[in-house]
Amino acid sequence: MIDRRAVMQAAWTIARRFAGNRETWGQRLSRALKSVWWDAKEKARQAAEAIRAAAAHAEAMARTTVAELRAELDWLENSDARLGWQRQERISFLRRELDRRAA
Repeated sequence: MIDRRAVMQAAWTIARRFAGNRETWGQRLSRALKSVWWDAKEKARQAAEAIRAAAAHAEAMARTTVAELRAELDWLENSDARLGWQRQERISFLRRELDRRAA
């Protein structure tokens, strides 16, 4: 949900900052509102996308068996490939998931 009060405050702040240029107050406020609304809508879209991705990931994890999790963890820990930050994160996630299911 977009906080309209925060949008208006940000737009007024931006419009006041550009008080020395040749635009009228209405033009400055209009341009600032367009910019702030775009930012707010983009943040809301990204948040909704993150929620959808998290729900899809949770659903995929629910369908994965403990044996499959252990197999992937073993493969990651014993492979000769470089252990970058993404693999380290995946190993940590798999360990947490296995611990959660064991409890």
